[in-house]
Amino acid sequence: MVEQAPVETPDKPKEAPVKNDEPPALGTNLKGPGPGMSGLGGTGNGGGTGTGGGRNGNAISHFAGVVQRNIQKAIENNRKTRKASMQVTVKIWPDETGRITRAVVSGTSGDRDVDLALQNEVLTGLRLEEPPPKGLPRPVVMRLSATRPK
Repeated sequence: MVEQAPVETPDKPKEAPVKNDEPPALGTNLKGPGPGMSGLGGTGNGGGTGTGGGRNGNAISHFAGVVQRNIQKAIENNRKTRKASMQVTVKIWPDETGRITRAVVSGTSGDRDVDLALQNEVLTGLRLEEPPPKGLPRPVVMRLSATRPK
């Protein structure tokens, strides 16, 4: 009989303190399906994006930054989501023009109105400032994190 070794789970990273009473930047951790896509994403704290794999990596990395900026702006411009705290995973399907034609939110912010607004008002229909690179796997999967003062 083969015995399986226990799997260790990494400790949850500690949140950085908020300076000057400004809310922390929204972050995305974009991930693509399949091999060579592991570095699609942002840092999760509003920082830059990583490098993508394969020959299309630079274009995908650039597009990850476009998605991050556009979604952050859209969340901040929506009255239901701008002050919400959330840590959710979303899947988006941008078309060849950069318009998000479908979005699915997994998990919850703890507020059903915020979750529905995120999916139906903020993400679905959002036109990104640039179209996705050719060959971008869909859906684009990302984690959205925001901590807002109450």
